[in-house]
Amino acid sequence: RLCGCIRVSPLAFALATSAVLLILAVAMVFNICMARLLTVPGAFALNLGLFWLTLRLIVRVLVFPGSIILWRRNTEASYRVEMAKQFAHQLDQLRGYLKVATSRSAASAVGATMDGAMLGCMVIEGLARNFRIQQQDKVRLSEEQARVRALVQGVEAWLGEAKVCDKRGRVDTHVPLTDWLRRMSHSLVPVPLAYAVASSPLASEAQAEAGACVDRLEQLLAIFDGLQRQQDSFCASARRFLRVPTVGSLHQMRAELL
Repeated sequence: RLCGCIRVSPLAFALATSAVLLILAVAMVFNICMARLLTVPGAFALNLGLFWLTLRLIVRVLVFPGSIILWRRNTEASYRVEMAKQFAHQLDQLRGYLKVATSRSAASAVGATMDGAMLGCMVIEGLARNFRIQQQDKVRLSEEQARVRALVQGVEAWLGEAKVCDKRGRVDTHVPLTDWLRRMSHSLVPVPLAYAVASSPLASEAQAEAGACVDRLEQLLAIFDGLQRQQDSFCASARRFLRVPTVGSLHQMRAELL
């Protein structure tokens, strides 16, 4: 078999043999130097310690591959694309609802539904909660992560205060927006978005601040869309790969489990 391997790929065999001989030579020179510096028992103890550390590293990689930075970044890159795609779709639904509710251009609201708007609210709530947990754990956020957190907190604050009312606009009919969206999304009969907005428009206070909320959502969508696209150059792709992703990091996934 060995002769067969040599005949099939002599260059690969020569390179592999050279690499093994080089490693053995370096190890021998290293041990000779250590034996002169630390005596033979000291060199033996050093080799034993290095063997133990190498064995621990191998076991750690096998048990938890995420402990290796390149492996971790590869895993995070996969989650980054998928999570950014999912978040962008659901936040686009929420933006569509708000554009209809604020009488803005509804061209980009095509396909928006009450269920989608509710899912968008849940994305905002989930991201805000996740960032709070990371902050409690003293996780250091990147510049883009800090920007996303600020935008998410702004949208969350507006959602927490926004209310809807009936056409008469009586104060006693005001209902929190998130409660209303949840009730409408759980309706047995799907309610068209335009009809729901017409029957229960945003309260005047929410209308006044809705424009800023739409702008924040559009900034978030731009960030998430950018996270899905391939970089133009190899250097840009390498920088993105090596830095902590805006979404999909192991810290974020760990916070989701808490």
